[in-house]
Amino acid sequence: KDYFENLNSRVITLFDNPEFPFHIGTLQGQTLYKVKGQSFSFRSGNTKSFKDWKEWLSKVGGYKSLSDVWKSKHYGPFVELLNFSDSEGTIGTVLCRKLSQDFNDYEQFALDKNNELAYGYEFYKNWKKAFNLAAKDNGVVIFK
Repeated sequence: KDYFENLNSRVITLFDNPEFPFHIGTLQGQTLYKVKGQSFSFRSGNTKSFKDWKEWLSKVGGYKSLSDVWKSKHYGPFVELLNFSDSEGTIGTVLCRKLSQDFNDYEQFALDKNNELAYGYEFYKNWKKAFNLAAKDNGVVIFK
């Protein structure tokens, strides 16, 4: 946490989603943080396309379906993203590092399943970039 003398500094407020209390890690919700390093933003699509993509990603990760991940409380590739809010919350640095590794490790599987969802691999590359940046710079991924 920083307190700011220069009000023109780029700052963000993190949202701690109470339905997923461990995703934010040791960071504090509703607190101002100064942005350091690179940032990257993209649109993950509307609610339906994002859910379809998460269904596709669950298969990339080797699960039967997205609902299978939700029901069985799996621990494995992409779980922290698959079992998270579609619209609001923060994924903290520790989970960003784990997800970064998942996106790097499973890229060939995503390429192999590319024909199953037209925008599957395009979204995959955006998420991979976001988690790689967050992992490298002690960052976060914020859902708005």
